[in-house]
Amino acid sequence: MKLFRRNLSKNNKVLLWSASIIGGIGLIILGIRQTAAYLNTIVDSSVLMRKRNSDYIFIEDVPFEEQEEFKLLTWWKRKKRLLPWRLLEIANAPDSKFRMRALESLAAIKSLNDYQYQHMAQVITARTAVSLARIKDVDQRFFFRGIASLQYETKKAWTFYNDFDIYGFVGVRPSVVAEETVLLLSIEALLHHCIATGNGRAVVENGALPLLFSCQRELSYDSEACILLSRLMMELSIYPEFLEDLYQTGWITVLAEWMQSKNQKLSIAAASCLANLDDDSSLKYEREVLLLHPPFKNNDSIKTDIVLIHGLLGGVHYTWRQRGNRKGPVSIFGITSPGESVENLCNRATGLVIDEAPIELTNDILKKEEELESGYVFVMTDIPVTEITSCNTCCSFEGDDKCQLENALNSESTNCWPKDWLPVDCKNLRVVGINYDTRLTDWRSWCPLRDRGATRILAERCRKLLQQLMACGIGERPIIWIAHSMGGLLVKHMLIQAWQNSKSEKMKKFYQNTKGIVFLSTPHIGSPWATLHEAWRILFLPSTEVDELRYKSPILQKLHEEFKTFIFENPMEIISFVETKSMKLTTFEWEFHCVPPDLGDPGFGTIYEIPLGHMDICKPDGKFSFIYQRILALVRSIAPNKVK
Repeated sequence: MKLFRRNLSKNNKVLLWSASIIGGIGLIILGIRQTAAYLNTIVDSSVLMRKRNSDYIFIEDVPFEEQEEFKLLTWWKRKKRLLPWRLLEIANAPDSKFRMRALESLAAIKSLNDYQYQHMAQVITARTAVSLARIKDVDQRFFFRGIASLQYETKKAWTFYNDFDIYGFVGVRPSVVAEETVLLLSIEALLHHCIATGNGRAVVENGALPLLFSCQRELSYDSEACILLSRLMMELSIYPEFLEDLYQTGWITVLAEWMQSKNQKLSIAAASCLANLDDDSSLKYEREVLLLHPPFKNNDSIKTDIVLIHGLLGGVHYTWRQRGNRKGPVSIFGITSPGESVENLCNRATGLVIDEAPIELTNDILKKEEELESGYVFVMTDIPVTEITSCNTCCSFEGDDKCQLENALNSESTNCWPKDWLPVDCKNLRVVGINYDTRLTDWRSWCPLRDRGATRILAERCRKLLQQLMACGIGERPIIWIAHSMGGLLVKHMLIQAWQNSKSEKMKKFYQNTKGIVFLSTPHIGSPWATLHEAWRILFLPSTEVDELRYKSPILQKLHEEFKTFIFENPMEIISFVETKSMKLTTFEWEFHCVPPDLGDPGFGTIYEIPLGHMDICKPDGKFSFIYQRILALVRSIAPNKVK
């Protein structure tokens, strides 16, 4: 009986302990469920679900067998796996002589698996990532996706919308505003403050890069937002100390993707940003200077610089477009027999409108080109009305010159002909474009922080442009300027400023290495179009740029006299194309003759009167254009690297 009671007491203790353990586990599970339910009420569960796709370091599982016999195939596979890592080790080395060769070899490897790309992406340094991004056709899987992958709630991130008037006027707010609109306006405001007050450092130091990266992911479909972000990245890329921050937040990956974009605005901005971040080069492309060509790293030495400067209300992406964007033989408008001189055909074809030429006729000419063989002459478009120099071979080329014919006909339409055409026809060129803001009136002065008009005076603007151009190496090699309208005045200002400060070695190189200038309808002593009566001036309130373009402006007259003296002491090749037709503005089709031929003539160099208007004279309709062929001849004479 005692033994039975003893066993019963032991069983009771076991049951008691078991019940206690089970009850404790139940309470813990209940607490976990209640905690999870509470967290779901304050945290968006979709964010937690997205976080499940974590980043891992991928290591290949290669079984090792001690008794494995040596096989040639196994040895080759192992060497093949080690080759990318050996190249990456050389590329990551800070003082490697073969770094660029290793990067090019690494980019040329196309046989890696996804896990190998992702593993290497987590080992590549920021410096190597920038250099790799500047290599053509590099695989995008090489680049680290960044730590800023967590999404955030737009309403919480941009709470200042409730506190500030982002629309710039006092009134009733709209009841509903799209989150994308708020983000777009916020990015634009941030870009404006970086430009106006130089707050680029403060943007990075206050942790805005992860937010901007998330903005890019949210608005990747919006080209306007991406362009604003690319301009903001240009403001931040001039600070080399922020390279690691840009890399860790994923912006190097975004810039590498934008480099491959078909959108010219994105690809050019990304190329300039990566060039600024490239530790192998000391060149800096600041706010108003863009690298157009070559966008990628180029082992060939650059021998000549082409600098583009647009005019009033122009831009790199607008001024240098192809006129009509037409492709094909429509640009060939006539042939002549050997007995007829080219001069007679030029004079006879001057009044012909190229766009109205029958396409069927030109197609028939090309089909019979092989039958024509030699003895015929193809005449280019936009032939000058009258030439100060005699008509020469620049107006035409022989019908049996098949190489030039095929090159011209196979050229694709372009939005920036100096970037896409000149490097193809003449190698070892660097094309740089100046992109500055202008406006016609001061009625809508959008920046209250900027000193009104002070930064837009031509002399002050040129002083800043001169510093930016020298920062990207302009002046170290021969320079050819291609300037449209007011851009020609900026060229003259910069050369005079460098000439007057010749004690500086950089300034001296800047004007001494200028070998050629192309003026496209430049108003050397002003334009009647910019001259307004005092009553009209009060009504239209012209901007500083327009005010300085007045006809016979004392500033322009003094500048031109100084430029004449400069050219006399520093002779160079100068070509001027002047317009002979009016251009139509506004929906009312008012006609304006912006720069008459006598005002576009600087008094020296070669002058061509072109039957085009002010906006079309800088836009050739193809490679058969007289303007393009004449500029190409100038470039080849200074940089004799003709592509065969």
